[in-house]
Amino acid sequence: MLRKQWGTSADLSIHDLSPQIVKDWRDKRLKAVKPATVSRQFAVYSAAFNYARKELFLTKENPFKEVNRPPEAQPRNQRVSREDEETIIAGLKYQRGQVPTKQMHYVAWAFLFALETAMRRGEIIGIEKKNVYDDFIRLTDTKNGKRRDVPLTKRAKELLALLDTPEHDPRLIPHNTNSFRLIWQRNLTQTGLVGKIRFHDTRHEAITRFVHNYKLPLEILSKITGHETISILVNTYYNPTATEIARMLDAA
Repeated sequence: MLRKQWGTSADLSIHDLSPQIVKDWRDKRLKAVKPATVSRQFAVYSAAFNYARKELFLTKENPFKEVNRPPEAQPRNQRVSREDEETIIAGLKYQRGQVPTKQMHYVAWAFLFALETAMRRGEIIGIEKKNVYDDFIRLTDTKNGKRRDVPLTKRAKELLALLDTPEHDPRLIPHNTNSFRLIWQRNLTQTGLVGKIRFHDTRHEAITRFVHNYKLPLEILSKITGHETISILVNTYYNPTATEIARMLDAA
């Protein structure tokens, strides 16, 4: 991995890695991957040098400190409109209240379930039946590696009641990451939503709905979504429109 990114510079001693070499690496990487990717990699390398400097005393310099880190792109704030919602489930040949019987139906079901729970796609795919309780679902495999209990709304419980997967299958829905992705992307292409909607946009929509429909305080909402940093929850995932904010002001 290091050689692929750094070329011959991967063989250099940490004492020989200069700010100029770091700058050249940054500029080369920016031609190959997105700025956000370079920014994350830049941060990891800089943190490694800080650790080597402050804890291991292996070096006195951090060459990354002398080079500007690439700016991160503005956070995505796309939400899922009612029209988009209907277009997606129609493209998957699914109707609300229908018992899923086909692979594409389970993708549509997961999409609607994500809008009710703010769960990530991988979290939904990874749910096992044994972790489904009356009022919540226990997620044992999450992005931050910590177990999380997600409370279920009335609508989420109604969706769960529709499932009729084989008893011998421990999974909640019969999909793996690849099969789910292929059907989801094919549907976006067929419905003309490629480039507009991503599955992760359901998380933005669900979180915004939680605030508007249930008036949840951020501390409680963060327990549902698994965010350890409230600022990320607020600045990235809570995306009210100006009209929605105006209506909240009028209702106050």
